[in-house]
Amino acid sequence: MANRKITVLNPLGYQEIFQSGDNLLVDGSVNLQSNNITGVPLPGSDTDAANRKYVDDADKVLSDEIDALDDRVVIIEGKDFLLEPTTDGSFVVVKNNGVVSYSEDIDGGQY
Repeated sequence: MANRKITVLNPLGYQEIFQSGDNLLVDGSVNLQSNNITGVPLPGSDTDAANRKYVDDADKVLSDEIDALDDRVVIIEGKDFLLEPTTDGSFVVVKNNGVVSYSEDIDGGQY
């Protein structure tokens, strides 16, 4: 299939060829007819789309960090605590019923 130019109606109702510097504004839904969007670059800002590899790589980094913390967690009375303070020595991570919070003391005593 050959590369084709998009023809659009300008605000006055005349047809013109969509130029590479123009912005395409979509008013309504887009149907890709089961086709994929490809060639998505790495996001440059928070509002940019992200490609699958970028998301998977970020997920892997976070999963590895969580796994590293799991090796340092002990369960006390149904709550998860770090075995020792974090590297800056200031907080203990507490997980209770799926809710994660941070504390400087356990059972009323300083950790």
